[in-house]
Amino acid sequence: MPPAKSSALVDTRVVYCGDNLDQLAKLPVQCVDLIYLVAPRQTA
Repeated sequence: MPPAKSSALVDTRVVYCGDNLDQLAKLPVQCVDLIYLVAPRQTA
């Protein structure tokens, strides 16, 4: 398997853990094209 290609703005080989708003605030402006979330099935 070829080595992972790193983005010029964000290291795509890293899993960022934490509160999503805190983590998003640390990213460069306009570096994300799409964020896809799936809510847990038992949220009630």
